[in-house]
Amino acid sequence: MDAMTCSCAGIIMHTDAQGRIALETECGTWRWREDYAPRFWMGEDAEIPFSAAQEKEVFPWKTGVGEGFRWVWRGFAAAPGLELQAIAWIEGTNGNVHLELIPIVEAEGRVTRVEWPGPFSFDGVGDTALAAMQGMLIPNGWEQEITHEGWYYSRAAYMPVWGQFRPEGGYVAIVETPWDGGYGIEHPKGGCTTVRPYWMPSLGRLAYTRSIRLTFLPAGSDYNDMAAVYRRYVEDHGRLVTLRQKAVTHPRIHDLIGSAILHEGIYTHIEPCSAYYNKDNPEANDHYVTFGTRASQLRELKAKGVDAAYLHLDGWGHGGYDNLHPDALPPHEPSGGWEGLAELSRTCKELGYLFGVHDQYRDYYLNAKTYDPNMAVVDMDGHRPLETIWAGGAQELLCATQAPLYVTRNFDAFQRHGVELTGTYLDVFSVVELDECNHPWHRMTRRECAEMRRQCFSQLLARGILISSEEVVDWSMPELIYCHHAPYWLEGFHLDGKRPAMGIPIPLFNLVYHDCVIIPWSQTVGGWGLPAEDDGFLHCLLNGGAAYLSITAGEKEIARNRIAREFQRKVGLSRMLRHSFVGEGYRRQRVEFEGGIAVEVDFEQGTYAFLGC
Repeated sequence: MDAMTCSCAGIIMHTDAQGRIALETECGTWRWREDYAPRFWMGEDAEIPFSAAQEKEVFPWKTGVGEGFRWVWRGFAAAPGLELQAIAWIEGTNGNVHLELIPIVEAEGRVTRVEWPGPFSFDGVGDTALAAMQGMLIPNGWEQEITHEGWYYSRAAYMPVWGQFRPEGGYVAIVETPWDGGYGIEHPKGGCTTVRPYWMPSLGRLAYTRSIRLTFLPAGSDYNDMAAVYRRYVEDHGRLVTLRQKAVTHPRIHDLIGSAILHEGIYTHIEPCSAYYNKDNPEANDHYVTFGTRASQLRELKAKGVDAAYLHLDGWGHGGYDNLHPDALPPHEPSGGWEGLAELSRTCKELGYLFGVHDQYRDYYLNAKTYDPNMAVVDMDGHRPLETIWAGGAQELLCATQAPLYVTRNFDAFQRHGVELTGTYLDVFSVVELDECNHPWHRMTRRECAEMRRQCFSQLLARGILISSEEVVDWSMPELIYCHHAPYWLEGFHLDGKRPAMGIPIPLFNLVYHDCVIIPWSQTVGGWGLPAEDDGFLHCLLNGGAAYLSITAGEKEIARNRIAREFQRKVGLSRMLRHSFVGEGYRRQRVEFEGGIAVEVDFEQGTYAFLGC
């Protein structure tokens, strides 16, 4: 396979005998790592380089819109029948580089992973920006080892995009076919960062063209410019729907902005096989409060001056929190049953508060009334994945093809019994990896899984119910109104609030989607997804987000919550324009919003200042 060179739109592309590429651009030269070789896996351990193909060819590629190279690999002894092609080409109108892997003929066995294209060598001074949860910046030389691998559309990548930036310029990589892929992060302590993309099969086949688009940015560019590139990309593809646009058909969004977020429960029951079961104190595994108690607490909160609130209610079902789904109905009888839940919804309406319930259509509990193993996810090896982590004990995964049917059944029941919902929370849909299912009755790709989850959201929006889910993966943005949280990964990829951040936290997701979704923030120091010494109140202000409040909050907590809520009312519908670090280090930060409004926070001093409002 000979080396070749082409030129288009001011970019020169080279390929070598190994099929690697290098790109000469106005923002420097970018080349794949020398130790990278295109490769794939058969089964778990059989790693096969593309160079093992008996036939290897490279051709010039030129169309009316760009030019580059096309590679062909066929005749793999370890993968009979497999033929792969790849195209790397430069778009003539804008200089974007497209990297496409095409499975022409599938192997007789199952290809389990492919690594093409390669990772760029990224030495010297530079920063890597990742969409890991809310966002992570890793400077070269950062004294923290960071090694992780994860799927797009999970905590590893809320958005299927990353970028690397040197003083002379940078690039943004947008994964255009993210449903069956992910990336690995490799950052040795004090070293340089490698981002290594990979592809996985879809129902046992490579099945379709896999594509990544590179956009090159000039000197002085950073993650703010990366966010602008990605926002323009989703806008061009019809996937950017702002809260203002959503509010045209769902005007209660305006009531949600500036509301205190209350997260309370009713009934807790933990099965003995659950990872959360308390063996030392069995009584702690079963307790409840009544719906009437929660209603009284809301009246007291209103009397304390909390003018706007949203109640997110856990554990309302007859089995308790995280139990018996998708058959959580009827409501817990000792806590008040149907009438108690309906009365709580009426109390919220009377007080001018919003009301929503936690619900779940993925965890499929084996002791649920209508559990049927034929409706569970079946993997490619014929197994039904089983867990015993959560409170309800043993559970498999409900195939997402079935979820919209259960949503219809359950929310019809809420309506029949007079439970007035302004919102609902469909747990885990917007954070866990997309599922695929190989059961012959309901085979489902990961892409179809996303479509089924979105269908659940759409059904409830059509009923006038505002949609929430756990976090904020990109595919959910056209429908999602708000979420439960979307903060930062902590050292070791934990979320416990007891350790420092992984890398440097940046509001990358909000730089793309702040005006499209409402993200609440804890008001504690440390806490879920917050670095141990950080005040969640300051992160809330910096992100222009919603603020959690205790249902029994005192005067001091209410006063601080009111500051966050008032600021959210000013910027909640506005685009986040820019985030920056002020002065030395990373602890003093500034965010600018549309309309000339900005906020500065200092995490060391615990201070904040509003500008332009």
